[in-house]
Amino acid sequence: MPLVGGDDDYSGFYNFLIEDGQMSESHLNISVPVSDEVLAELQAIIDRNELVLDNGIDSHTDGLPAEFQPCYFNAVYKSGERLCFSYDNNPFALWAREIFDLFRNTFIENGHDELLPSREARTIKNFCLSFQFSDDFFEYTFIKDGDDIKLYQVVSCSNEKEAYVRVDEEVLENLQLIVEKYKLKKFHDDEHRERLQGDDLFDIYIDYENHHQITGVSYDEETLNEFKSLVGDLNRDLQALFTN
Repeated sequence: MPLVGGDDDYSGFYNFLIEDGQMSESHLNISVPVSDEVLAELQAIIDRNELVLDNGIDSHTDGLPAEFQPCYFNAVYKSGERLCFSYDNNPFALWAREIFDLFRNTFIENGHDELLPSREARTIKNFCLSFQFSDDFFEYTFIKDGDDIKLYQVVSCSNEKEAYVRVDEEVLENLQLIVEKYKLKKFHDDEHRERLQGDDLFDIYIDYENHHQITGVSYDEETLNEFKSLVGDLNRDLQALFTN
């Protein structure tokens, strides 16, 4: 199953194959056992994204950039039925992202981290998050202090408080895990909409060592409700650092 996973840090195509109880990726020459649970989740992704509607499509456009070159999907069932399609790749397609995440996690669980982005692409250099929801306000910001970086925290609920903590590898790893968990690379962005009085706020800026950036602003209620959990994770995972 040749497939572009849609990862911002990988410009080529992945070529995944599941056959005889093994999952492999030919470009990296890696192979691991595949469980029934992984196959069941793969089918759930197919169903959730209604890929059966694409069955039989074979359509390509010449001259497109590399990331839009044709992708192929071919699934053969025990019944003999086949789900197969090929068309111009969409590097941001949700089904491709979900399948890539499933396959990458399967490789990682079996000791292969080759599908992870480079260390530079996973290392946060600058970080700023502001979140206002009702009467609660939280802000986390990296601040340069000589050769050190400190994480600055502002919490304003019933009693406003400020605190600093030195940023080390553990802090960076915690932040990156949260970024990946909540898929901050894609969310409803209201950057060009004027903020109205009374609007709540989610404002994020992340700069990586490889100069990739995640930035956006949202006043959207659905997004704010989703990232309320993110701020809860930040408070849970990082609060102990500020109280030590």
